[in-house]
Amino acid sequence: MSQNPEENQNRSVTNVGGDNDGRTQRALQDLLALTTGLTDPSEPSQNAPMSEERQRWLKETLNSLCVDLTPELRKRIEILKEINTKPKQLVEASMNKYEEAMEELIDFLCDIDMAKCFYQLDGMNVIVPLLRSDYPSLRKHSAAIIVECCKNNIYCQQLSVTDEIFSSLMEMATSDPNKEAMFNAVAAVSAITRDNPAGISQFNKFNGTEMLKKALNSGNEKIVNKSIFLVMALCDTDANFKVKLTEAGVIVTLITLLRLSDYLVKEYILRAMLSVVKGNKLAQQMCGEHDIETYLNTLIKTNTEPEYQDLLECARALITELNHSKTSLGLTFCSN
Repeated sequence: MSQNPEENQNRSVTNVGGDNDGRTQRALQDLLALTTGLTDPSEPSQNAPMSEERQRWLKETLNSLCVDLTPELRKRIEILKEINTKPKQLVEASMNKYEEAMEELIDFLCDIDMAKCFYQLDGMNVIVPLLRSDYPSLRKHSAAIIVECCKNNIYCQQLSVTDEIFSSLMEMATSDPNKEAMFNAVAAVSAITRDNPAGISQFNKFNGTEMLKKALNSGNEKIVNKSIFLVMALCDTDANFKVKLTEAGVIVTLITLLRLSDYLVKEYILRAMLSVVKGNKLAQQMCGEHDIETYLNTLIKTNTEPEYQDLLECARALITELNHSKTSLGLTFCSN
């Protein structure tokens, strides 16, 4: 597929509404009828070759479902450009329009090709300044747009490691008074850094470990959970990051959270701890100093129900990992 957003090949099967709604509904009904006939064992012709007429009809029907979203992206980018040129009073009066445009962009950009197209249309030049907007809703939606663009999308990740983007996201993730904006900022940092060494470099440059510690200690369940997954992403991307996280006190924070969290979150915390502890003697030593083996063995003994099996497997895996290394304290862990 061409990466030029101007070409018609860059299409999506997302319907955008308007006059196409009726045609799309009819096309979907026709396709349902066709597939039902093809899979119905009572239909004698289901194994027969498709006629040229039916092939032509099928092609036309599928084409009718395809809508070129490039003009739709442009339209919403133009709407958002107004924010940086209008007086504050007029921006406030049109806030619903801007929020709707951003929410529609988020829906479009979950498609990888559309996310690339958004960058090629210079959409980020409109979005990035909004990360520092006075309006929480604009900050929140701007960060969410970056999340959608960068999830599993190396093209967008590589274009999102600028100082301007990272400094704004780090500030939001550390101190934004709006918790939804803070959550989206942490999620955006996670999306950019995952499997992206350039993103890790920027994370280091902007003191990401301090941001991560604050997020883990935020007391907000969504932010804490997203931060736990960020720990795993960092360790999976750069093994050298494990010691940095340990020295920053992240492993101790995870141990504290483990003791305080409910069972579903405990599993995620244990997976994050495993990511940090593997091959990391300092982290293993800290686990020994905090008597984590006693807690884990108690967890294993007192939770034998089938729904806890994933949690218990993580607990046993962590004990096994700790037993693989002889610490300077000579600790030995045991699993029941």
